[in-house]
Amino acid sequence: MDCEASASAGALSQVRSLTLSSNNSYRCCLRIHTVSLTVHCTTHHSGGTIRDLSPYERAFDCAYPDYATGPYEAIKALTERFSASQPRLQLIDCDQFQRFAELLEPLIAIRNYKSQIPFPTDIKTVLHLVIRLKQCAVPSPALSGDPERIFFSMLDQKGFQLPTISAVFHFCHPRSFPIVDRNVKAACEILKHAHASDFEGLKVPKLPAPMTSPINKLEKYRAFIAFIDRVVQLQTNQYGGTPDYRFVDKALMVLGSS
Repeated sequence: MDCEASASAGALSQVRSLTLSSNNSYRCCLRIHTVSLTVHCTTHHSGGTIRDLSPYERAFDCAYPDYATGPYEAIKALTERFSASQPRLQLIDCDQFQRFAELLEPLIAIRNYKSQIPFPTDIKTVLHLVIRLKQCAVPSPALSGDPERIFFSMLDQKGFQLPTISAVFHFCHPRSFPIVDRNVKAACEILKHAHASDFEGLKVPKLPAPMTSPINKLEKYRAFIAFIDRVVQLQTNQYGGTPDYRFVDKALMVLGSS
């Protein structure tokens, strides 16, 4: 996939357009709020050098201000509160917290009554799981041992499917777990289709259906991690720098949305 990306500022409305041409190339125009991102892509089925993802990564903050560097770093800082285990666990296990949770219960029930994505009702259990995750040592491979057990336990809680769980895992351990969603999935499909030889032996990762088994959801996340690890490797080997999961997440979000 031979891609060139350019970004220019301007007061532009949110527009997405895709036009196909007869020479098997396509022009993707992504205009989101104050950014016009034009991506010219030509598909080469024989693979070849993967194009630099840096232009997509640089366009992310303007394209998705709610997920930009400022909010992202603020959430990372907030998760550090889960590092001081003993005082936090004592607070969660005390009677006052239980009374507070009971006060929240009707509000959560009302919210979930009209929401497609429910808020967790067992806040105490969820907090215990997140604190355990934040404090655990990440093994190799990352999604094994304690993280694997916590992954399964989170699936038992309302509102926790793979995209949400991947975000929790990422903010607790940014260097070990990537965030996955529909845009990331779409970008993986684009890269696999255009550069099959670069991703030989790897299937295009898919998001699991909500009602599939916990094992299936675990394997789907492992497939995403393996594919994204390859993207990081290719970006590093061909263009240098120190791309990490955050870099790739931003780049794939923009690429996948086009």
